[in-house]
Amino acid sequence: MNMNLSNYLSSILVVCLFFTACRNAPDLTNKAWDKTVKIRLPSDPEILHFLGASDAGSVQILHQIFLPLADFDPVTYELAPVLIKSLPKVTEITEGENAGLVTYEYEIREEATWANGSPVTGEDYLFTVKAMFNPHKRSGYASQFKDIKKN
Repeated sequence: MNMNLSNYLSSILVVCLFFTACRNAPDLTNKAWDKTVKIRLPSDPEILHFLGASDAGSVQILHQIFLPLADFDPVTYELAPVLIKSLPKVTEITEGENAGLVTYEYEIREEATWANGSPVTGEDYLFTVKAMFNPHKRSGYASQFKDIKKN
């Protein structure tokens, strides 16, 4: 009886191996194997321009397209560098009309480049900040930079 059980189990094993070995290789072009991450938004974005975005859908997409200088780490909830080498050097201004205010000094990473390969510079960042305060264009981000003083 023990021999019959052993033969029976061996036969099942051989049949299972036969059917799994004859299976076709997976079709890697199939959408099930696609490595694209897809995020569903509750609504369509109103605009996909950084300076005009004010709705949640636009901001969520633009945050993935245009990287910030620094952002909050989702695990530690601490500010961490993204396009900069380290968190900014903060210096208090002690003299002049801006006494009591602070300056932030950043060093942008060499790896930070535009799609055409040219480096992201401080001039690019300055242009973006100035564009946020353009009185002819509404910007959803301007309120976050309201304390920036123009020199």
